[in-house]
Amino acid sequence: MLNAYRSDAKAKTYLDKALNLNLSLPFCGYVIVDKLNNTVGSFVFNGFTGDNVELTIACHERVTIRIARYIALIAFFDLGCNRITARTRQSNQRAIRAMLAVGFKFEGVAREYFSGEDAILFGMLAKEQKLVKRK
Repeated sequence: MLNAYRSDAKAKTYLDKALNLNLSLPFCGYVIVDKLNNTVGSFVFNGFTGDNVELTIACHERVTIRIARYIALIAFFDLGCNRITARTRQSNQRAIRAMLAVGFKFEGVAREYFSGEDAILFGMLAKEQKLVKRK
């Protein structure tokens, strides 16, 4: 079972290494850990506009529905966003399948977004998501 906790510094370290990034503030970072408390992934919310937040995530284990629900809970209820935007490399079929499986919708292609490789764009709207029940 995977869990997550807030840690901007650890999330940045993991994502910078895993995705060859250099994240810059502001962002909210979370670390994903396994049942032995080993770090297996990380995600950050950045580019917050009030209505939208960008999701950057990397995990060397399969992202569980529990983690997807946690992401939706933070974005839609804690941050009050209307949508989450995510993108992945066109070659990352595992990530594409995972995003579609948890309810993200395909929105387009950003040409040569990742050092010459296209990015696949996804979005999830609060009113369409089925991960977290509204009260």
